[in-house]
Amino acid sequence: MRAAGYRGGLYNNSEDPRIWAPKLGGYGWTLNFAHGRARWIMAALLLLPVLALVSSLLIARCATHP
Repeated sequence: MRAAGYRGGLYNNSEDPRIWAPKLGGYGWTLNFAHGRARWIMAALLLLPVLALVSSLLIARCATHP
């Protein structure tokens, strides 16, 4: 039997007001993608490393070409 809201490793339960919900198996937390802010949090978690990489590459390029 599967717990309500868990499908394919993602949690999506519109009746649960939590943004972060505990994972079914193992330790940790998962985002409740039925919550509106969860998509913004996921976007930020994905974009921050990309922005850090791009900015470090731009800084390195500017440092080598004075």
